[in-house]
Parts: sequence; C-alpha cells; structure tokens
Amino acid sequence: MRTGTLTLRITSALDHVFLVGLSVRGICAGVSLDTAAADAVELCVVEAVNNAIEHAYREQPGQPVEVDVEFESELLRIMVRDRGETMDWAAICARAERSDPEDMLSEGGRGIFIMRSLMDTVTYRSAGGWNTLTLVKRLPDAVIPARNAAR
Repeated sequence: MRTGTLTLRITSALDHVFLVGLSVRGICAGVSLDTAAADAVELCVVEAVNNAIEHAYREQPGQPVEVDVEFESELLRIMVRDRGETMDWAAICARAERSDPEDMLSEGGRGIFIMRSLMDTVTYRSAGGWNTLTLVKRLPDAVIPARNAAR
C-alpha cells in the first residue's frame, strides 16, 4: 500500500484558499473516495483554512498557512497550521456538544461543528509557535490509489 505526505503553503489571503480546495479534491479522487466523502473532506479543509485566515490572522495578509496531507493505508490525515492567535478549543468543543445545535450556531463555531460532524476525528493543539487543526477521515477498505495515475 502506498503512503505519502504533501505540504501545501499559501499566504493568508482568502482568494488563495481555492488552491487548497482543488488540491484536496484531487487527492480525494486519487485515493478513490466517493463523491460524498470527497465533498466532506474538501469542505472541512477549506473551512479550516478560512478559519485560520479569518480568526487566527484576523485577515492580515501575507501570513503563512500550511496544509499537510498525509495518506496512509487506512486514513487521510490533514493538518492545517498557522502562526496566528490560538483558539479556545475547549470552549468551542463545549458549544459543539450542546444538545441544541441552534444555540451553538448562534454563538459561533459553525465551522468546527461542521468539521466534527463530517470527519472521523478533529483535534487542535498549539505548540512551537504553530496552531495545528488535524482532520482525519478513515478510508474504506476498497480505497487503493492507482499505481500509475500520474503516468
């Protein structure tokens, strides 16, 4: 089974986010995710990058946003990193776990709510000057990347 990592780097401009979305969409196609799963992964990654730009950097241009995409035999792991302001992960997760989603949505955190609903695992940490939001999607047993897809 093939494995690999790809790092994408953009600066903190919302009009650059589409590049990440296109790249992630291509990776999802390459690992044979079905359309619904690929849509979910792309949506979550784009939302995470938008959040980094809008919230961590407060839309200050020229700041680094990195996206590591790791493919393993059983999962797709995507780490979105920024050097901006940290988020209060515990508070956001607490809002997302409320029994009434309408309350959580009115207070912010919609993106995290969506990510946690669509991905298998969503975690966040801040260390070494980087904030990292990690999204994990387990791959179905039948997902095997084409060996000669790039040839």
